[in-house]
Amino acid sequence: MKYAFYTRKNRDDADKLKEIIKNNISINFIEDENNPDVVICIGGDGTFLEAVSKYIDIIDKVAFVPFMTGHLGFYIDFLPEDAKDINDILINKPHIQNLPLIEADIDNNVYYAVNEFSLGQFAHASAYDIRINDELLESYYGSGLLISTTYGSSAYNRSVGGPIVDNKLNAIILSKIAPITSRQYTSIAAPIVFNDDKVITLEYKVRHRTKYPQVLTADNRVYQFNELSTIIIKKSQKTVKLYTKDNYDYLKRVRKAC
Repeated sequence: MKYAFYTRKNRDDADKLKEIIKNNISINFIEDENNPDVVICIGGDGTFLEAVSKYIDIIDKVAFVPFMTGHLGFYIDFLPEDAKDINDILINKPHIQNLPLIEADIDNNVYYAVNEFSLGQFAHASAYDIRINDELLESYYGSGLLISTTYGSSAYNRSVGGPIVDNKLNAIILSKIAPITSRQYTSIAAPIVFNDDKVITLEYKVRHRTKYPQVLTADNRVYQFNELSTIIIKKSQKTVKLYTKDNYDYLKRVRKAC
């Protein structure tokens, strides 16, 4: 088995835990940063999300074993004291949870998220036509839009008033960030939960273009677009394999996160 580490830079606690794991790991395991079978993440949820992004091109071939040294650990079961059991964890694979991904297509460039995408200018209101499977849902005007997975529903989505959705449901959540209603725009202020077979198309309204770029966030990554007309968001065929200590207790994690 090949493994790699992913940690935040300049974090003494993460560096120390990494050394402990390396000292305990079997010599039969080979460290390979480029093509690992497992990625040992050390940090918090943000570190885990960064690791997923780094290995997205081989996501179908890799699993993630996250250790908690950060502040938020919605996805993380393993603690520093579990480092001594690293061989048992890697060999016996206590439990593996498959996390769904969503993807956003912009000009044939595909971006991925575990938790959510947000889109907007944020400092200025933006206007979009929102289509569901090519059918117009509404013409939206406001600070931005948020599309999240069920696992991400208790994160940014919750903070903008979106619902927390059971992870067993096959769903995608569309929430609004400070919607504005006027004669021209009648935004549906409430968030909407769709079956995850739906394709959400966001068309940026040309007449509201400004000198400010459109900003897409994919989990904790940020992308800017000076020219953006259409973004297509849907459930991805890719999934993330996450090692956990036991069966994934979603409600327990929601209580901890909230």
